[in-house]
Amino acid sequence: MKIETLQKSRKENELIGPLEVVFGIYSNKGKEKCIIESEKLFSRARSSIRIVSGILNHDFYDDDRIIGALKKAVDRKVSVEIISGPEIDEKSKRILDLNKQGKIEIWKLQNTPELHYSIIDEKHARLENFHSTYDEESLATIEWWTIGTAVKLMGEYKKLRQQAELLQPGEAA
Repeated sequence: MKIETLQKSRKENELIGPLEVVFGIYSNKGKEKCIIESEKLFSRARSSIRIVSGILNHDFYDDDRIIGALKKAVDRKVSVEIISGPEIDEKSKRILDLNKQGKIEIWKLQNTPELHYSIIDEKHARLENFHSTYDEESLATIEWWTIGTAVKLMGEYKKLRQQAELLQPGEAA
């Protein structure tokens, strides 16, 4: 199995350094590909799903497949945490409902996170192409089964969570 080092943008290299890729899928096909790959990744979770997002955009977080995959994960006793902010898309009603029901945790930041990613079971990671706002062209998916990448992203996740405030069940976004 070939291992290569993926050169990311300068900003991503500053945050997490070079990434060793064992298996990767890169797609510029936008939201649809991002949803398909995320649904697959969430379905693999056995213990935890950690997500860092910008605004919890309803085009992604209110999609039937994403909501279904997260509900199934919760049914399997998988812990689901999402860090987002500073704004949360109020049209993302179903993901907010899962928080209101106490099934998932949503943590709110004062600033928009620079990287958007998912970490599954602290082993597998999906990292989006760098973008500061929702942009169909920027919503590229990079799914990595990696050596060290999930660990690096988990370190970044823990730092962000220390800065975030828990959105209490029933609390408005």
